[in-house]
Amino acid sequence: MKKQFWLTLGLVSGLGVALQAHPVHAATITLQSDQRLAQTAGEKQSGEALKAGTSWRVSQAVTKDKNVWLELGRNQWLPVEFPGTLQLTKETPVYSAPTIPASLSKKLAAGSQWQFFDVQLINDTLWYSLGGHQWINLEDAQPQSGQDLTVTPHDTIQVQLKNKDASLDYLTDKGFIPAANSDLINQTFTVDQQIDQPDHPAMYLLKQYTHVIAWISADDVQEIPDTPVTFTQTVAQRQSVTLRPSSNESSFYLTDDGLKKAKPVKNLQQLSGLTTRRTLVGSDGSQFDLIEQAGQQLAWVNQKSVQKATMSVQTNQTTIVYNDYGKSRQYSYRTLPANTNVTYYDHVTDGDTTWYSLGHNQWFTLDSDLNQMTPESLNAQTLTLTSATPIYSDTDHKQQVGQLAANDTATIEAVKTVDHRLWYQNAMGWFSPAYEVTKNWHYQDQPVRLPILMYHDFEDTVTSNIYAIPAAQFKQQLDWLDKAGYQTLTPDQSYYALTTNYLPTSKVVWMTMDDGYQSWYRQIMPLVQESGVHVTGFQIVNRMDSNWSLNPSEIKTLMAAGFNLESHTMNHVKLGQQGDYTASQELTESKADLQKQFDAPITTIAYPYGSYTNKTENLTQAAGYQMGLAMDNRVATLSDSLYALPRITVTPDLSKQAFLDKLQ
Repeated sequence: MKKQFWLTLGLVSGLGVALQAHPVHAATITLQSDQRLAQTAGEKQSGEALKAGTSWRVSQAVTKDKNVWLELGRNQWLPVEFPGTLQLTKETPVYSAPTIPASLSKKLAAGSQWQFFDVQLINDTLWYSLGGHQWINLEDAQPQSGQDLTVTPHDTIQVQLKNKDASLDYLTDKGFIPAANSDLINQTFTVDQQIDQPDHPAMYLLKQYTHVIAWISADDVQEIPDTPVTFTQTVAQRQSVTLRPSSNESSFYLTDDGLKKAKPVKNLQQLSGLTTRRTLVGSDGSQFDLIEQAGQQLAWVNQKSVQKATMSVQTNQTTIVYNDYGKSRQYSYRTLPANTNVTYYDHVTDGDTTWYSLGHNQWFTLDSDLNQMTPESLNAQTLTLTSATPIYSDTDHKQQVGQLAANDTATIEAVKTVDHRLWYQNAMGWFSPAYEVTKNWHYQDQPVRLPILMYHDFEDTVTSNIYAIPAAQFKQQLDWLDKAGYQTLTPDQSYYALTTNYLPTSKVVWMTMDDGYQSWYRQIMPLVQESGVHVTGFQIVNRMDSNWSLNPSEIKTLMAAGFNLESHTMNHVKLGQQGDYTASQELTESKADLQKQFDAPITTIAYPYGSYTNKTENLTQAAGYQMGLAMDNRVATLSDSLYALPRITVTPDLSKQAFLDKLQ
């Protein structure tokens, strides 16, 4: 619902376009009725339909056929007919010309109405003529709120929109302004702040996770009743832990009614000798570890804030890294050099053998019998290739003698390690999947850290999508990355980096985009082709027929331009809140459908809304994915699960320093 105290500055024409002051950008229009775009100025308006109430930024204004035509984007034009009517909300100075900074002594009274006869866009500001040498601009006529607006805390609740037409708003220092609506129906939001209004319902601030969406009237949402969370306690082998330095998670104590916030006397992040062996798994997918010190129970802490303490051991020979420590273990693509101090995060004893963990699905032992470079030592005499791999006459990789295709199975006759990479010999010659992905890469002395950036839409128009950033800002960020020496990685390269500890350079980044927006094709593809960066797009399978989404033909064009395609499920559901059957179907069907349609291996899933649980990770692995991407806003490390890799959300208007700081 619209707020009565908010008075807009409107330029009303026969087409229902309101030109108004806008804190986001001076040259912004808000539509008062549904409109269609024209491809060029002066043509019939038969193009894309724009909804009433949406706001759009103007890139230029031209006069044609007695109309001013506003350009909202490439091949997107909208006319404004004259004369129009202007109502001022404050006293406004008059200028003799748009290019003359000194105003005339004349000022127009607040509340007065005036006809305008022309509109010009100069230096990102819309000016309009009142006749003769009399011009006013929008910046000088910004509207004022009719009251002071004070944000106050609200008890945290979960809400949903009552209907899809609910009005969203931005809050500015001048008051509320309408935000472009989007399809938020059936989504769940958190509310913990409000603004009270005399004679009107309170305004609630909608959030999803830590992301602010918009303000909305309390009348337009309905509260979701709390569902009690039940916990199951598990006990495992005791292990040393520390708390992540950037963690601000609360501590808790356990009661018969569940977890309650605790106020620990000590700062857990500054304590040493911390261990854990008990975990609570909640019915909502949350997990909490019981932190102890010298046998004393201190508090329960969210598992996302807990990291296994680093320990080290000396290798006594070239040491194989396996994907598991059990009888079904297989070679990975990695070996560890002899006489090297290796950092590990966990260890287990299996019979008489001690195994050490480097991270998810990465295990090694110092037992010499299990570090022989023969296929028989693992009972693993065949390998299935995940990508096309050349075969060479020798491990010097100088003369190629054949090729293995993706999904081919090779029978192994011998194995050896060269520069910490495993090479395999079959009847044709030698091949190394790790070498093909990591040519000219170097083994790192410290555990790999990989920032994974998460983007969504790229639009220059005003939008309520908190994830959307202007394409110009993305281009600027590419320039910052280049000048700071960062190299972008593909999904395969990211996988090898996180499983082999090899990097091409110390500064790497994986750039990911979710949902499959049209702006990737229109705005981002030229920038990617020009800069040569690697970008990975996560596509929702059943959204390819939506008017905002890429279609299959456009996706193929993007892939030909260098984009990597991966899965974002069939229907963009919260996997962590689904039953096993539904979650498994979303994972397996999206992988199969994308592979069939686009003839490309799908190895990675991005969890919609960052929603996942331990069970989701297991289902993702069972579906044949190599990696699963979450959110969590931190850098991925070698100790993170490959099926719960954190990503960093990129929001609009980041400064250079703020952007680069996110990568650290």
